[in-house]
Formats: sequence, structure tokens, C-alpha cells
Amino acid sequence: MKMNVCNKCGTAPAVFSRVHGFTLVELMIVLIVLGVLVGVAIPSYRDYVVRSNRSEARAALLELSQTLERCFTRFNRYDHASCTLPAMPMMTPSRAYQVRIPQRTQTAFTVEAVPQGQQAARDTLCGTFRINQAGQRTVSGSGTPRDCW
Repeated sequence: MKMNVCNKCGTAPAVFSRVHGFTLVELMIVLIVLGVLVGVAIPSYRDYVVRSNRSEARAALLELSQTLERCFTRFNRYDHASCTLPAMPMMTPSRAYQVRIPQRTQTAFTVEAVPQGQQAARDTLCGTFRINQAGQRTVSGSGTPRDCW
């Protein structure tokens, strides 16, 4: 058996081996899978952020209404000058809602959380949250208070 020898270096040529790597088809499959995952993950994440911001708004409203109830218990009125309330309007920690007191009289109050920025654009279900001295909860969006509170 005669072996071919390289004239320049005097050695036998290497056996052809398969080059290891990815084909274009394999790369396209990976990109498609990643696209599907991202297409599912981003809307889910946005929905989670909207729901999380709603929770902040509800907590802020309940805390403010409890403060007003303590004021009523102490002074027998909601609008007493000695009631210690946070500066109004205030923002929730995520800055997604502005909390304010649109109505505050001797015998009644209404507190509300108004969505701001991206929250207002994305949350059409709940919109503005409101609660009054009787504990009645309402929303301005297309959903019901049961859906949102």
C-alpha cells in the first residue's frame, strides 16, 4: 500500500474530519424557540407589574382610610385640624399611583388612587381605585370592584 506524503513537510496528510459547529437551520430553530419564549414572557411580566402596582395602591388607600378612621374615633370628625395625615397628594412607592383625598367633610371622606404613566395606559380593567368612610370600594375601569379589590 502506497501512502501519499506531503512534498514540503514529508508527512502523511490528515484524514478529513467533520467540522464541528452549528448549521444555519439549527441556529434558526434556536432563534424561533427564543422568540416564542420572549413573546410569552414579556406580556406575563407586564401583567405581573400591573397587578403588583394595584396592590400598592390598595394598600395605600386602606392605610389612609384607617388613618382617617382613627381621626374620627379621636375627634368625632374626619376633617379635624389636629388629624395627622401625610402630605397630599402622595405617590405609591413605585410611583404608579397618585393617592389623594378628593372629599373630606365632618362626617364623610373619599380617598382615591389615580394611575399614572404606564399604569394608566396598561390598566384599563381597574383604573382609579376609591374607598369611602362606609368601606364602599369602587373602580373607574371596565372591571368590577370584585375583580380589582
